[in-house]
Amino acid sequence: MERPYTKIFHALAPFIASLGYLVVVLYITEPMFLVNDNVALSSWAREGLIAPVLGIPFTKLVYGLSSVFPYNINWYGVLLYTGHLTALTLLISGFNRLFTERKEFYFITGITYLIFLKFIVYLDYTSTAFMLATASVIWLLVIGLLEKNFSKVKILITALILAAAGMLRYQAPLVVLVLFSPLFLYVWVTIRQPESNRQKIMTLLSAVSLVMVVSLGYFCAIISDQSYKREYSAEDYRDFQNFYNARGRLHAFPVLKKNRGNEKEEDFF
Repeated sequence: MERPYTKIFHALAPFIASLGYLVVVLYITEPMFLVNDNVALSSWAREGLIAPVLGIPFTKLVYGLSSVFPYNINWYGVLLYTGHLTALTLLISGFNRLFTERKEFYFITGITYLIFLKFIVYLDYTSTAFMLATASVIWLLVIGLLEKNFSKVKILITALILAAAGMLRYQAPLVVLVLFSPLFLYVWVTIRQPESNRQKIMTLLSAVSLVMVVSLGYFCAIISDQSYKREYSAEDYRDFQNFYNARGRLHAFPVLKKNRGNEKEEDFF
């Protein structure tokens, strides 16, 4: 008979292994932000300002932690690393249940850690959001395939993680759902192997309904966040948002008058 603390250790093993991997990588490397956007977003969140691509809950959490613990800690970066840690824990936990052969499990785990290596060293809100969303969908597939009676708690946790990914980059969960849904449905039907056409339809509908239930939390979070920003944000922020949305046309901005005396006189960049 397995002892209680042994079960607890097995349950926490994916988290402990992922945390150890994260600590080792951060210790032996020099982590940095991938692009300067993260520096600006970090500054805005630390001051409690509304950021264009970050959800209100995330920015408020960074602001709250920075206010309560006013030390030299970049809570924006800490929370991004927490996202990677959560994604790794979900993936390793799912692989542990899915691959019964230890060699297969160790191989896929090693590949997963290698994939995450670049995203940990070069931290970015976009990659964190995509890895978090991808991990939640894979975890959903694992629990759906291995559990006949779906745990409502696990489904709720998956929905919350998917919504959290949307608070980092609201497009990420939608892209992951669009890309993974066909594979999700194919694997679901293939593994369950329904015999009759009616069983195939019911199996497919069960998979679709599960994805829709989990996605509902994400869509509700995005709609609420965007509605709040439009309704309660200051006029200055709305002006900035219009500028931010048009950033793709920056190359067409007129040359400043003070630069018109230069040798290269052009109307546009």
